Amino acid sequence: MKKIISYIIYNFFRFLKLRNRVILFCFDGDFIGDNIFYIIEKLKTEKIDYKFVASKKFTGVEPCVKKYSIKFFLYYYSSKIIVTNTNIPTVCYKKKGQIYINTWHGAGGLKGYRNIDYNYNIFDYFLSESEFDSVNFRNSTAWNYKNEILKIGMPRNDIFYKKNIDFKEIKKKIGISNDVMVVLYAPTMRECSKSIFIEDFSTIVKNFEKKFGKKAILLIRNHHYQYKFGDKIKCNDNALCIDVSSYHNMQELLYISDVLITDYSSCAWDFSLMYKPVFLYAVDYYEYILGRGNSFIDYNLLPYSVSYNIEELCNSIVSFKQEDYKEKLEKYFKYVKKYDVKGDSTDLLIKLIKTKMEK
Repeated sequence: MKKIISYIIYNFFRFLKLRNRVILFCFDGDFIGDNIFYIIEKLKTEKIDYKFVASKKFTGVEPCVKKYSIKFFLYYYSSKIIVTNTNIPTVCYKKKGQIYINTWHGAGGLKGYRNIDYNYNIFDYFLSESEFDSVNFRNSTAWNYKNEILKIGMPRNDIFYKKNIDFKEIKKKIGISNDVMVVLYAPTMRECSKSIFIEDFSTIVKNFEKKFGKKAILLIRNHHYQYKFGDKIKCNDNALCIDVSSYHNMQELLYISDVLITDYSSCAWDFSLMYKPVFLYAVDYYEYILGRGNSFIDYNLLPYSVSYNIEELCNSIVSFKQEDYKEKLEKYFKYVKKYDVKGDSTDLLIKLIKTKMEK
C-alpha cells in the first residue's frame, strides 16, 4: 500500500518543472549536523535556494520542510539537486534531470556494512576520503555502488585543515578552561540495555593526567541515536566530566580535544587527520563486529591502540608515544591511499552543484 501511495504522489508531482534548488537530508531529520551542516553553511553564502528535510522533532530555525508533508513532495519533485548523508527515503522516486549526491557519514572502515535491498545506484555521486573507502563503496554485498566517486573528502572534515578556528570560543561555550587537557569519549551507538561503555572515568582521567602532566577533563558524547535505542552514558561528577551530547557540532568537539577515546566510530578517522591520539575501547568487539558483518579494515593494521578492558586501556595510555603513533598513522594513510584533500571539500562540492544547476 505504501508503495502504491508513493507512486500516486510521484505521478501527481512529476510534471513540476525542476528549479535550481537543493534538498538536503541528514539522518532522520532531527537536527542539522555531519556533512550536511557544512554544506548548508556554504549554501547560505552562495545564496543558493535550499530546503532541509526535517522530522517532527526538529526545532531549528533553518528553512526546512516537514518530511512527507505535501510541501515536502512539492519541493522534492521540483528541485534539481538532492543531497543526503545516508539514504533517500524509498517513498521518493528520482525524476529525470535530478542529480543525487551522497556524502555518506563516515570513513575508515572500522565497521562493516550489509546492504539490505537498497539501490545506491540511484546516486550520481558518492564522496570518498580514500581509495580504501572507494573500493568498499563498490563492494557487492555492501553499497554495490557503480557510478561516479568524488575523491574530494567529506565537508565535515574541512575544519581540520583550517587555522582560523577559534577553539577558545568553543571551549568557552562548553564551559572548560584553555589550560586543561580535553579527553573526548565518543563511542558509537549500541542497541542494548546492558552497560558496555566506560564507567570508571576517574581512573581514565588520572592516567591521562599522569601521562601528560596536566589537569584533564572528560567530555562525554553520546551517539545521536543512543537516546532512541539504548542506554546512554552518564557521569554525575561535573568536576570530572561534562556531557556534550547536545552540542550541535561534533567536528568542533573533535577540533578542541587533545585525545579521543572511541570504539568503532568513524570519528577515529576524522580525529587522526590532526595526528592526535586515538584510543579504541572495544570491550564488545566480537559481539558488535560479527553482528554487523566483519569490519572492512583489519584491526591489526590500525595505527590506534585497541583495548578490550579498562586495564588494557590504561596501559595503552601510559605507554603512548607520539612519534611512534605518527609513524604508524603515516603508514596507515599510505595503506588506505588517503586522498590528498586540502580542506576544500565543501567548496568543490558546491562548485559541482552550481555547474549542474547551470545546465
